[in-house]
Amino acid sequence: MTSNTRQKILDSALQLFNSKGTEQVSIRDVAKKVGISHGNLCYYFPNIENLVETPYLQLVAEQEDLFRRMTARDVSLQTLKASSTESLTLLYNYKFLMLDFVSVMRRNKKIRDHYRQLFKRRKDQFRNIFGWMIANEYMRPEMFPGHYEKVIEQMFVVGDFWMASSEILYDGKEKDRITHYAEIIDMVLFPYLTPKAFT
Repeated sequence: MTSNTRQKILDSALQLFNSKGTEQVSIRDVAKKVGISHGNLCYYFPNIENLVETPYLQLVAEQEDLFRRMTARDVSLQTLKASSTESLTLLYNYKFLMLDFVSVMRRNKKIRDHYRQLFKRRKDQFRNIFGWMIANEYMRPEMFPGHYEKVIEQMFVVGDFWMASSEILYDGKEKDRITHYAEIIDMVLFPYLTPKAFT
């Protein structure tokens, strides 16, 4: 089986997962969509859980690249807003992971353990960003010890579960969906920015 076929399997699985959810898609469904036998597909991906792990790791790699690019330059309000939009666009491309977030984490220990470590690393990255913004007077000092730790967690809660709100409550135009939720996520941080951040 060629790497091209492997990519077709992943592309087809992603399409099916995004449209139906991981619990409604079987290995046979993916094989049928690709046009190969069940046995051929199982050579690379023995079960659905193996097939879910690859898009998850692809998403993480793309997010890492986004963080690297964001922190490679001075963080400004424009940088943060652009990063929010880019991050949500990225998540929307893998929306099944957001919509099936809890069930994927419950079923797949490997992904759950990886995400828990990723969460710790992301918190460190945000602490560094916040520290830089405070030092450069783009962000107010925290009001009490541990305040910004809670703000960072708040950003994760909104960031990890905005897709559920989007699927259930969003009535706007499709082209405006990402912008709408990026603005909501940005609002978590905006009250703590100084006037300097807006100039």
